[in-house]
This record gives sequence, C-alpha cells and structure tokens, in this order.
Amino acid sequence: MPRILDLSLATHPEWLAMLYYKPTNVRGRPNGQLSYRSQVVSSAFFLSGQGSESPEAELAATYKLLLRLDEGAPEAQRQVCRFPLRLTWLAKQLGVGSVLNIETDCPMLAEWSKEISAHSVSLIFPSSYMNNPSSMFGHTLLRIDPHPNSGSVNFLSYAINFGAITSGEVLSARYIYKGLTGGYPGRFSLLPYHKKIKDYGKIENRDIWEYELDFTQQEVERMLLHLWEVGDNDFEYYFSTQNCAFRILELLDIARPSLALATDYPGQVIPADTLRSLIDREMVLSVHYRPSTFTSLKSEMDKLNADERQLVELISQDLDFTQDQRYLSLNLNRQAKVLDAAFRFRRYQDIDQPRSRGKATQALALLSKLNSLGVTVSPTYLKLPRQPHSGHETSRISVGWDEFDSSGGGFLEFKPNYHDLLDDPDGYPFGSQIDFFSTQLRWQEGAGIELQEFDMFDIRSFAPRDSFFKHNSWRIRLGIEHHRRFDGQPYVTFFEGGGGLAHQWRSRDLFYALATGRLEYNESYQQNLSPLVGFEFGYLYYAARGALQFEASAWEVLTADDYRTNLGLNYNYNVYKNQSIRLALLRINDTHVSAWHSRMTWLVYF
Repeated sequence: MPRILDLSLATHPEWLAMLYYKPTNVRGRPNGQLSYRSQVVSSAFFLSGQGSESPEAELAATYKLLLRLDEGAPEAQRQVCRFPLRLTWLAKQLGVGSVLNIETDCPMLAEWSKEISAHSVSLIFPSSYMNNPSSMFGHTLLRIDPHPNSGSVNFLSYAINFGAITSGEVLSARYIYKGLTGGYPGRFSLLPYHKKIKDYGKIENRDIWEYELDFTQQEVERMLLHLWEVGDNDFEYYFSTQNCAFRILELLDIARPSLALATDYPGQVIPADTLRSLIDREMVLSVHYRPSTFTSLKSEMDKLNADERQLVELISQDLDFTQDQRYLSLNLNRQAKVLDAAFRFRRYQDIDQPRSRGKATQALALLSKLNSLGVTVSPTYLKLPRQPHSGHETSRISVGWDEFDSSGGGFLEFKPNYHDLLDDPDGYPFGSQIDFFSTQLRWQEGAGIELQEFDMFDIRSFAPRDSFFKHNSWRIRLGIEHHRRFDGQPYVTFFEGGGGLAHQWRSRDLFYALATGRLEYNESYQQNLSPLVGFEFGYLYYAARGALQFEASAWEVLTADDYRTNLGLNYNYNVYKNQSIRLALLRINDTHVSAWHSRMTWLVYF
C-alpha cells in the first residue's frame, strides 16, 4: 500500500460523481481552486467530518481506511463493506488491486446483491400525474432486471426510485413553494417493480414507457454497489433541478463514467428531456408501452355504442340488469363485450378502496356470468400514443408585437418550462398546462422596457369528465402582473385558483368551466389585500397543425365597487415541431377600462 496519497484524485470526475460534489463557484481556496459541496445532506454518507464540503478530506479518510484494512484492523472490514465502490475505486487508482471479496468479506451485501440478481437496466417513464407537483413533468426511475434465462419476468424485477420525502403533505401553494425552494429532502429507494406498476398504472392511472438500455452486467452491478453506499441518506431536492430525472442520470453516469449525462443539465431537468439524451446517444435497445388501467378501460369503452355504455354502468352495479331487454337483444359477442367492460369498470372503481367481501362477491358474480357465455373476448386494439420524448422541447421564448388600446410595443416572453394549453399536445398530457417562472416583458417607445407578468407557477388540469370517469378540473396560479386598469400602482401580486369540470365531445376538443377565487395585493384599493370571486369557461379545439381557444372570465371584487370581465380568442399555428405562430385577441371591460388587447408572437421551443 503506497504511503503517500495523491490529493489530485480528490477532483477526479469519478470521485466527485460518487460523492455528489458540485462546485460552489467560490474561489477562496489556495491557488484559486474551486470549492465543492456535496448535495448529500446526511453525515452518515461520509467518513470524514468535513466530507460534505471537502473532497480532499473525504479522500484522505478513505485512504486511511484502506491503510487500516491493509494492517488487518477488524473494524476496517466493517467500514469497507459500507462503502465498497469508493474503496475499490481508490484502490484501483493507487494500483493496489482487489481489496475486497464481497462474497466472503461482506455477507449482507452479498445476500442483497444475490436477491436482486442484476443483469440489465431499463429507464422507466411513468407519464405525468397532475395531482402531484413533483410528478407533473412525468417521472423517471430505473428497473433492474435479472438474467433473461433465469425464468423471471420484469414484474419480479426491482425499481430504483428517487423522490421527495413530503411526509404526506398534499397539493397546495405551500407544497409547490417548498418543492421549488428545496424545502423537502430527497431519497433513493429500492422496491419490487410490480409495486410501482400498481402505484402508477392502476392507482394513479399513469401510462408507463419502458426503455431498455445498453448497459453491461458489470456496469449495472457497479450502479448497485453505489446504491448500497447511498442507502437511505437524504439529498437536496428541488422539483425542477435536483429531481428524480437528474439523480437517475447521475446513477447512470456512475455506472458508466464516460457518459457524463448529468453535465448536460446545469439548470432545470425535465424527465422527457433526459429521454431525448439517451435516445440521441443511441443507448436505447427497445421500447415497451404499458397502458394504465384507465387508458385500457377507456379504449374499451370507446368501442361501445351509447346503449352498451349505459348497460356497462348499470350492470357493474347490479347484475340483475342482464335481464334488461337492451342487453338480451345483443348477440353473444356483444353481451360478452359489455360484461367484460362491466367487470373491468367494477375493478377500476374499487382499485384504491379497501377490500371487502361484498365487493369481491360482486366481481366474482360478474366474472362467472361472463364465463357462462362461453365466448372469448378479444382484447381491444389500443392505438400506440406518441412517445413522451417526441413532443416539442420544454423551454420556450416568444417575440412579437403587442397592441393595447391603440398603443403598440414589442413583446418578449420566456418560459423555462413546460407546456401550455395552446401548445401541440402530442407527447404531453391532454388538457394540461404547467408553467413555472414565466416572464413577460413589453417595450414601448417613451416608456422603455416594462415587466408585464411574472408567474411563479400557472398550472391547469382540465381532465374530461363523463358518466364513467368523474374527473375534476382545477387551476392554480401565483404571480405578479401589470394592470393598465390602475393609475399610479400598475403592479399587483396575486394568488388565484379554481375548480370545476371539463367535457370532451370529440377526441380533439375540450370544453371547461370553473368557479374561481383570487386574493390580490393592490394598493389602488382602500383595502390593499382584496378577495375576488368569479368564473371562467372556455373551449379548445386541436387541429392537425394548431389549436384554437375561446375563453371568457369574470371577477367581482368583494371589498370594492369593481368588476372585471375578459373575452379572449387565441390561435396557435404549429409551423414546425419546435416553432409556432400565435395570435391573440382580448376584450377587457371593468369600471376603469374598456379596451382591445391584441398580440402576434413567434414561438421557439428549445
């Protein structure tokens, strides 16, 4: 064992990656060197008391552990089994050779590795889940698969997940704020993949995309050794940067250090963008689509006519409706289709409910009635949707001309992420809008550049509702906006939200209506903090190359003699996948102003 340690190894890219060190951009150290800080916040992850902020101190502590192991110190063996990858890496850099035999030296680690039986890895992408801000952009995790000749299927595989520890907090402005500002810790977990399938595909109704990657078994085993070191230690977590997608990329980088995937994302990280990185590098061997229970059931329902759909709803609640004349008039194949749909719908309704003997008896009776027909129900053909990476890019800049009441000016908007209602919906959740940190600026001769709007977040979820799928629609927004309605105090800070329903007549349109509320700080009113109530409704139609939107809203100020109404017509034309032209016409009316507001912009996605 060499007695002199080369401290330059402390800034080796692999060492920095294994310990999650990031430069702090402070050059206060000798010779102008960068300072580093680990994004792991748990002290148990480090051997040195200064390890979280000093790669050199952690390297030195690891080297001392190697020396004690070389001297035969008994406690050194236990420490080595805690950090097998970094110890093995350092020994290799020092030219020592193998210092650890996992099978004989670390029985707990050996048993854990044997249970997982890692052979290959796939990147898993559950689609967006609008009721959880941390998963609104979709989600990425890894699936570790055993050898294909072992006889196991991927339901018996293991999932590596990274997520925020929110202690049961639910969707709220406070929840979003804490997630955006690092108010929650993040943590890796390892659990059977079939449990994640149930969570995503059955309970949360999220489609799942599975991307098999070209990693070797040795690279996958290296990843698992690192995961053993990480254990249940806490990390920094931010919804838009240090999130699931970023940590998964770091894991892949540790498995194959030459990738440096995480360096592609110095700022925000969107799960769909990470898919593009893997596909661009030709790392994907195959793709498998696993539709959610909701997607499969809705596809089956869409193949039934109105009478059959009504029978499904009735029979799912009471089997006696199989004596209904409308059911008896069907041929056996159609009866089987109706019963099969009723059974699946019954299961769908009960999937997140506590089990009971009564529900089990109902389901069994439906299945028995179906089997008694002696007809095999062919699976419904499910059209493959666009893959999540195939949509437009997730950041956007817009430039154009803005006209308000005969006063014109230049317009600039920057949206760091992610998607709005008028964007091309392919590859994104239908009827959703997710915008964070959107900024609008306006230039006018004589007035210069003014801030028009800043939205910390503007989120809408308009899920179509029908007699079977009783989704609720909602919206939530927090920001600052310029009001031409008020003299002397043009900016107001506000928080607004609403709830209601959305309906879909055809596959490419959407009608929505919501009751809304707003709280704004406005110095133009005698009571600066003023509540407002109102409503909003609109209609969206998605054509092959664009989207048309009509929207109307009204507000009543509860603490002042003031009202506001808006009527808007918007059209977005998709020139290319990542370029579009948008036209907007808005009529504004209130006690202060009655004016037209129009805008024409060129949008570029990147």
